[in-house]
Amino acid sequence: MPPRDERESHTQFPLTRMSWEKLLEYSKAQRQELRGCVSTPFTKMYLVPTQNGGAKLYALGTPPVCSNQTVLVADLPSVYDISTPPVSQSQPFQATPYTNIQLRPLINPENLRSFTPSHEFSLMCERQRSTVVMGVTDYSLHQLTGQVLVITGEMVYVYSDREFRKIQMESDGKEEDSLADSIPQKADEMDPELQSANHHGGNFVSDAQICPSDSSIIAYVLNKEVYIEKSGQIIYSTKSGSASVYNGVPSFITLEELDRFEGIWWSPTETRLLYEQVNESGVQLASFVCPGKSPTPPMRYPAAGTKNAVSTLRMITINGKTIRDVGLRLPLKGYYAQFEYLVRCGFLPDGRNIWVQLMDRAQEQCALMVIPICEFEGEEPDDSMLFTKPLILYHQKSPIWINCHDAICPLSRSTPHTIQFIYGTEENSHFHLKHLTVACRRTVAEPASVLDITNGDFSVCKATGVRVDEERKLVYFVANKSHPTEWNVCVGSYSQQGPAFKRLTEQGLSFKGERSSHRLSVLPDRGFVCWMTSLTMPYQCRYYALSHTNGALPNAHFIMQIQIQGYVSPTHSLSMHDQPAIITYKSSYDKDVRYALLMRPTDWRQGLSYPVLHYVYAGPGIQLVRNDFSTWQPFKKYTRLGFVVLMCDGRGSSNRGLHFEAPLKRKFGEVEIEDQLEGLHAVAHAANGLLDLQRVIVQGWSYGGYMALLMLARHPRVYRAALAGGVVTDWHLYDTAYTERYLGYPLDDYYEDSSALRWVDNLPNEPGRLMLMHGLMDENVHFSNCEALIEILIKRGKPYELKLFPSERHGVKNGESAVYLDATMLNFIFNALNA
Repeated sequence: MPPRDERESHTQFPLTRMSWEKLLEYSKAQRQELRGCVSTPFTKMYLVPTQNGGAKLYALGTPPVCSNQTVLVADLPSVYDISTPPVSQSQPFQATPYTNIQLRPLINPENLRSFTPSHEFSLMCERQRSTVVMGVTDYSLHQLTGQVLVITGEMVYVYSDREFRKIQMESDGKEEDSLADSIPQKADEMDPELQSANHHGGNFVSDAQICPSDSSIIAYVLNKEVYIEKSGQIIYSTKSGSASVYNGVPSFITLEELDRFEGIWWSPTETRLLYEQVNESGVQLASFVCPGKSPTPPMRYPAAGTKNAVSTLRMITINGKTIRDVGLRLPLKGYYAQFEYLVRCGFLPDGRNIWVQLMDRAQEQCALMVIPICEFEGEEPDDSMLFTKPLILYHQKSPIWINCHDAICPLSRSTPHTIQFIYGTEENSHFHLKHLTVACRRTVAEPASVLDITNGDFSVCKATGVRVDEERKLVYFVANKSHPTEWNVCVGSYSQQGPAFKRLTEQGLSFKGERSSHRLSVLPDRGFVCWMTSLTMPYQCRYYALSHTNGALPNAHFIMQIQIQGYVSPTHSLSMHDQPAIITYKSSYDKDVRYALLMRPTDWRQGLSYPVLHYVYAGPGIQLVRNDFSTWQPFKKYTRLGFVVLMCDGRGSSNRGLHFEAPLKRKFGEVEIEDQLEGLHAVAHAANGLLDLQRVIVQGWSYGGYMALLMLARHPRVYRAALAGGVVTDWHLYDTAYTERYLGYPLDDYYEDSSALRWVDNLPNEPGRLMLMHGLMDENVHFSNCEALIEILIKRGKPYELKLFPSERHGVKNGESAVYLDATMLNFIFNALNA
């Protein structure tokens, strides 16, 4: 066993054992309290200017005492007091006449028809890390007309002038006949995969958008096909005729690992719709079967080293009654030989040409390209075109890897022969914004002129898009400028004359983003709305007014909070004595500063040492230690029972720069464990005996489950037991984009060296020290990972406990299942500590 902290002699805090019935009751109460503390009550916020100088805020949320989600709306005032100092210079909030604005339902949620969530909708929620909801699942706006497009999972409605119109969802007349010609109708002649998918799933509308240049035209994606509706009639639909080819929806890899959820894009100026077509015919099939239940539809899952789906782009052009649907003259690989992933794309502001961000399979090369409209079949070049062939505007190579991001924004032309972009890169380790200007001459692009908008020892947020004020040459973005553990809304200038950038939101508070919506809600002439939080402040939706003076960077003034009508914000009763704390220490490995989060037991006392729950993730792309109220709320179930909870971010974690992540390249399971162990002892030293290092439990899920398993195997004298959920045990079994980004193609020994299976012999021989947890329907980390581990555990005679959740996926989301999981983990921990 490890030595005790030598600084002081402490008495062990005695844990109070609970019966199984009490554990279930306790876990249920904790889960009920947790609701509303770890997620925002409304999402997907859009600000729309109003004629009186104010703004209208739209959002998606569920009103109190209601089961259906709906579109919410609030009118923000045009006149308010901005005489108080800007928040970037003055911390305290000073009240104004408008301290609280209420969001109200735009649509009565009780009038929405309930539907059974389709299989595809459930999978999309998994990709977006969101909860399956009833009612409105998404919406979009047409700002010029004020129309709101409302999606309810399987239906689409247009809301305008307090009236609803249901969008035509099925073809009729000639269109239906043409569909019948191309889609098999007899069940015995259908593709078995297509037959299975049709049998199990209801309708699923994954996207719907009104044409910006003609509000009578609507595009939507229904069951992975694109439909065009005009004035109540379907005028066109795609028809792939195969379950392995689909339109308007990204591939699994794009959704899960590249964080792109849209597959259709309207031209801002013309009636043209760009859409992605995906061919998965070369991707291997994976099935998920729960004994005693009907099988779910098989899915295409590209495991490391196998074939990916192939994406291409097509264009639907509507010209009166003439509709053309054409593809590019060449596959995307014909324009960029290294192409493997279509990361991002869209239209240039002219609405006639498109831009794409393409990446190679190793994710070490990336090209920002423009493709002219004449590169689509049937379109011809003309003299007015700035360029007549695809051009690479900016090309990156990295010896580490290139992370995906949403900091891409094409700008209007400043001169007739240039193209401009706001673009983010990690070329100097930290992610920073650049202003690119590229001169084009028909078939040639000159090297980009690059102006740094941000620089320094901080990172711009890759997951939140940028908002550009072209009139003032300003860029709004999110960055961890004030501290590595918190996000701030910032503004920068891409004018050569202006100052570089500044923070707009308060130091000590942190911006909260969304995985499913990368939009930053800013109106440059009015203000911005965002969620702010801290370790001690539950989520607040805040409206900040912007003030512009003399060409300087604007100031932000906190004007009001925004809530759902009737909603009561969560509170917390922890005293300052019990509040969580961020611990800073310097690593002995690279002399860099590290951050850990320490959660003390409720009513802890000096002179007592408490058992430790070491929660771990430690993988790439994630940052655990954040100045965020939701960070520690799920762990109160431990601190209230007398546990210290600890989490650390070491090498490999995100938002500290690419070089901080780089030690994970070609090797998982080494430096992460070193840093976690160092963090445990550094916090124990700083806490002066509060942590009982004789009673340490490690817990993690996904990559964290992989870490928990390895930490027990590598350091069985430090960790009394491990709870490992959703574990990747063999990296050959995980997907292409994630695994190959870090470990490369599975030809060398990197996969075997990183496998958890090679450490099974080191696991303890005592029962009650390892618990495995997995959902049988997990389509992200397949149960085959757990099976492979169990096979070797049995062969080696190693004891383990196994908890399976037959209907759960990668996250245990069902309420009863989550309560059972919490009670089971607590019971296992009590047993492991002999409580």
